[in-house]
This record gives sequence, structure tokens and C-alpha cells, in this order.
Amino acid sequence: MTLAYTAWGDAPPSVLLLHGMLGSADSWWRVAPALAERGHGVIALDLPGHGRSARDRAATVARVVDAVVTTWRSLSDAAPRLAL
Repeated sequence: MTLAYTAWGDAPPSVLLLHGMLGSADSWWRVAPALAERGHGVIALDLPGHGRSARDRAATVARVVDAVVTTWRSLSDAAPRLAL
């Protein structure tokens, strides 16, 4: 499962933002730039079926969690600060 994401800031990613139901990475349009201005590298994911991520009819909570972890690890070696 591949997840789309939006990145802000020039620093290495350290903050991971996850949207709620009916949301997308765009839900963080006010928060993410403010964090980036304070020196944080920010990643906001589009969960399956939201934003630019394709719908996955076989998605389970475990598969989505695995996709989130895999996507984060492909972008950063740091443990993320997480906002939901």
C-alpha cells in the first residue's frame, strides 16, 4: 500500500501529521507551515482512500499502520513526533 504525502520545511522530517475521518494531508494547511517555520521537517500523510492516496478495499488497521510506518521510515531515520 502506497501513501501519498505532503512535506514542509527544509529540516529532516521529525513531525508526522495524520488526519481524521474525511480528511487529508490538506487538513493540516495551517499547522504544518507554522511548524516548518519553527525549524521542523513536517510530513502529512493521506491515509488510504483520502486525498491523493488510492482506496484499498483490503485495508485493515494493521495494514494501514504498516503503511504509515513504512512510509515514515522511507523518509526519515528519526522517531516521529506524532499529531492526530
